[in-house]
Amino acid sequence: MKIGNILSIVALLGLGVAMPNVVMADTCQNVGVTNGFTLQSLMTAGTCTIDGLAFTFNSGSFDVDSLTGGGSAPATASQVTYTVDNGPVANPLNVPIYGFEFNPDLSVTGVGSADLLIHYTVSASSDVLSSLHVALTGTVLQDNVNASVVEDDIPCLGPGQTNCGAPLNPDLQVSKGSSGTTLYDDIAFAPGGPYQSFAVTKDINVTSINTLGFANISDVRDAFDKVVPEPASVSFVALGLLGLVGAVRRYRKQA
Repeated sequence: MKIGNILSIVALLGLGVAMPNVVMADTCQNVGVTNGFTLQSLMTAGTCTIDGLAFTFNSGSFDVDSLTGGGSAPATASQVTYTVDNGPVANPLNVPIYGFEFNPDLSVTGVGSADLLIHYTVSASSDVLSSLHVALTGTVLQDNVNASVVEDDIPCLGPGQTNCGAPLNPDLQVSKGSSGTTLYDDIAFAPGGPYQSFAVTKDINVTSINTLGFANISDVRDAFDKVVPEPASVSFVALGLLGLVGAVRRYRKQA
């Protein structure tokens, strides 16, 4: 291969590295298309990716922690459905986000409660996870009724679940009289972040001590956004290589 062609290829590769908006393979979406958009499908797959972030589920990712009275919860992980957040999704920080919208199929009628736990980890190739996005869509009728999501997110720097910090605890609660209300909690990781990985535990709960009470939760978001490294040196190297290609070609014409 001629030297000019080699330099052209290297320069183009350099420019590709410098481009921040290249879309990565979305295998979490493929899992749903192939096996159904359920938590069980994610657990069976083990690990899937959304725009370069790896989400890992296992046999312990689904846990009905408690169920009393008029509470109703899914019997299996196959009854918890999901959609994928991949890029432009409405959120208060107005940034691209990557993760999931789960429908936990949780409700309570009369006196009772239902509590569901979802566990998983998310990891990146470097410290790029820059903020956490949690949302809850639910309905609460009558006094002394509550629909809530409490989440523990343990952040870690570097590869693996090592060098980890204290859990972040976003807490969302739908109040009386709301119907289809969506609440948001968006946490920017400053000054401690960005991070490379998180261990996530979502505690999703509906509770009523009112015989006429009702509550349900139809959507729970868990997503992250990421900083995209744009090292100036990479761009300069790429531009320099392109200049070198031109110089080689001019030299050959003059020779």
